[in-house]
Amino acid sequence: MSKFNSGIKRFDPYLPRIMWILTRMITSTLRLKRIGYEAVRDLKDRNERIIFALWHGRHFITYHRMPPDNMHIMVSPSRDGRRIASLLRMSGFSIIHGSSHKSPIQALIRSIKCIKEGGDFIITVDGPRGPARETKPGIIYLSRKTGAWIVPYSFSARRSIRMKSWDRFMVPLPFTRAVQIFGKPYRLSPEIEQKPISGDCRDLGWRLDRLSEAADRICSSN
Repeated sequence: MSKFNSGIKRFDPYLPRIMWILTRMITSTLRLKRIGYEAVRDLKDRNERIIFALWHGRHFITYHRMPPDNMHIMVSPSRDGRRIASLLRMSGFSIIHGSSHKSPIQALIRSIKCIKEGGDFIITVDGPRGPARETKPGIIYLSRKTGAWIVPYSFSARRSIRMKSWDRFMVPLPFTRAVQIFGKPYRLSPEIEQKPISGDCRDLGWRLDRLSEAADRICSSN
C-alpha cells in the first residue's frame, strides 16, 4: 500500500463526520422551496407507510431535509456504503445494509419487516452503482408486498456542480436557490403481484424524470 493510500485510510473514521458537516453547512445556506409536501403530510396524518423514491444523483439535501423519525434507508454494505451509513446515522436515520448486488433477498425481507412494523423508507432506485436513471425492481417488490405508498421525489438547484460520476451527482453551490419537490403519491395493489414488474419500473422512472425536469425548470425560472 502506498504512503498516500495509507494516509487516506487513517482518515477513514473521520470522513463521515467531515462529509456530514460539509453537506450540513451547504444545505443550511440554500434558499430552499418545498413543493408538493402537503400530500406527504396527509399520508403521515393517516399513519400510512411511505417509500420515498429518487434518483441517486439527486439526493444531496435529502438527509438534512427529510424527517428522520422512524425512517429507514437501504445502503450498500461496501466500504463506501459503510461511510455513508455512518453519515446517515448522524442525521437520525436507521440503516438496512443491502443492494441489488449484495444480499438483496435478505435486505428485502428486513425492509418488509420494518415497514410492517411502522417504518418508512428512502430508496435511491438506480443505486448503488447504476445504470443511471434505470429503476431497480426492489422498490416495486417492497410496495407490492407491503401496500406502502410510493412518493416520487427530486431536487434541483439553480447553481450547482455535476460530478463526473456514473450518476452525475448534483452538488448545489452555497446560497443558491433550490427546490425539493414531491410527486403525487401512488400505491401498487398486492393483487397485481403476478404481473410483470418491468412496467412498474418504467412507470416510476418516467415519474422521476418528469419530476426532475420540473424541478430544473422551476430553478431556472427563478
